[in-house]
Amino acid sequence: MSYKFILFISLSAALSALLLVRCDYATTPDLNCVETASFEFFRVDTGLCAGGCTYRFQATIAGGDNLNYTWNFGDNETSDAEIPEHSYDAPGTYQVSLVISQDACTNFVVPAQTLTIGFPAPAAKITSTIPAVYTFPNTTVQFDAGMSTNGVSYMWDFGDGATSTTTAPSHTYTRSDTFMVVLKVTGQGNDTDRDTLWVRVEPKTFLLTSNIDAAQFEWVVCTDEATDGSFNAAISTSVAMHTLKITRTGAVNGAATVIDYPAGSAYINGAQNVYCARKTAAGYIIVGNVENTLNPSDVNTDIFCLTLKPDFSIQSFPNPLFDNIPGVGNGNETGRFVIEHEGGFLIAGDQDFGSGGPPKRFYYLKVTNSLAKSGNAVVRSESTTFEQRRIQVIAANDNGFVVAGKKGTATFFVRLDADFNPAGTERNLGSFVPSDLIRVDNNTYLLIGSDSGSGKVYKLDASGNDYPGWPVSIPNAVLNKGLITSKGLLAVAGGISNGSAYRPYLTQLRLTNGAAAVPAQHYPVGAASRRLYYVAQTRDDGFILGGEDETGQMLLIRTNHLGELIE
Repeated sequence: MSYKFILFISLSAALSALLLVRCDYATTPDLNCVETASFEFFRVDTGLCAGGCTYRFQATIAGGDNLNYTWNFGDNETSDAEIPEHSYDAPGTYQVSLVISQDACTNFVVPAQTLTIGFPAPAAKITSTIPAVYTFPNTTVQFDAGMSTNGVSYMWDFGDGATSTTTAPSHTYTRSDTFMVVLKVTGQGNDTDRDTLWVRVEPKTFLLTSNIDAAQFEWVVCTDEATDGSFNAAISTSVAMHTLKITRTGAVNGAATVIDYPAGSAYINGAQNVYCARKTAAGYIIVGNVENTLNPSDVNTDIFCLTLKPDFSIQSFPNPLFDNIPGVGNGNETGRFVIEHEGGFLIAGDQDFGSGGPPKRFYYLKVTNSLAKSGNAVVRSESTTFEQRRIQVIAANDNGFVVAGKKGTATFFVRLDADFNPAGTERNLGSFVPSDLIRVDNNTYLLIGSDSGSGKVYKLDASGNDYPGWPVSIPNAVLNKGLITSKGLLAVAGGISNGSAYRPYLTQLRLTNGAAAVPAQHYPVGAASRRLYYVAQTRDDGFILGGEDETGQMLLIRTNHLGELIE
């Protein structure tokens, strides 16, 4: 044999080997083979199998695609079905096996099991006096399998990772959730049966004591009754004439912040009411009215307005008070609503000249951060007497404003220009009482409140026209505060009546058609009436809900994004 021929044979063999390796590499796919597998069997019929008995077989498999099954039932019968049923003609002991195969994978042989025929089938049954909902700290649940039949062993899965093998175990849940409890009963022939039960564990609600300062949660309440707001102010007759006592209702129950003013710095010696308290970037601003009896020339009430630092110490107090507002005259002036505006504040209020005087009027007053008047008050006269009690004001993108408020027995909604002149037709909303106004965009506003025993939400354009599908009414509810969530929904907090008292209430509405986005939630936190006045969103899209009960204590509730209570 020549050297060249030997070289040719060697090169051919090397090339063939190379091609073979490349072919295997190119054609072998990434395989998803079976990793683990087991199977169970269940009686389909009952009795002692005198005339035969039927079982269903089912495998539990991790991994694998395009599986093929080969069942051997131990009586010379087989099946290639995924979940077969097989009838045994006579009692006895049978070895049941399963082989799982798939293309390009090694056959997976499942451990065989022994099936003994001739014993009655087990029947699992959970019996216990389990309420629909458990609430912390009462979270120990008693379970019982005593009504189960034909069982020789029991396995409980409580849904939180804990298990038990006793017939009647008790279990304590350490967290809130909905748990599926599974009871597995095994009979003498190794066949099994299951029963399930759902247990709901609600977290406790947080009814905090009166030493918690609600102001840190930035409650904003503007109302027609001083006692309904986050703040209530009154003159204390038992102290010096220049002392102002401010009670933070819902923040510190029964306590008060007493502020002393230097002599001559304020015209205060009479009754006082606060109608709007709002947190600002620098602290708080409070508006209302006060009897200015130290001014002999003015025996009527004047606008009360002051700013406080975050610790509730005085920041700015006008001297004198806003009496004799230019263009308004010498009536009884009251500040009803306030917002931050252009580095200062915008105050909305009304003036009453008393019986026999001119019709009531309302006004808009711009003041600086130090509460100095910025120009004259803008006064709007009405042909009929009205009450300007609950008013919401919001700045629009076009340097105008949108206003909703109470006038007489009806509520109005109107858009104003930068000089507070009507920029559109005034919408009459009837007996509706507004409590919050949210701007969605320059032409879309959400007006939240209550009407004739129902909560109601309007979605209006700048002209006061309803969007399709709106307004939304919620029977037996009051609605106080809303926000647009990170998911683009409207979350509204308030209270809902169960016939005898109000319960804290939260609902989320779609902004498209007003339909409820998630099931509404109410929170049973006792027998007394409790409502929510504040809602904020957490970083994980949940909610912090704030309110108070009939005793003035503050209520705090934390939920997930669905409004479900969490710890």
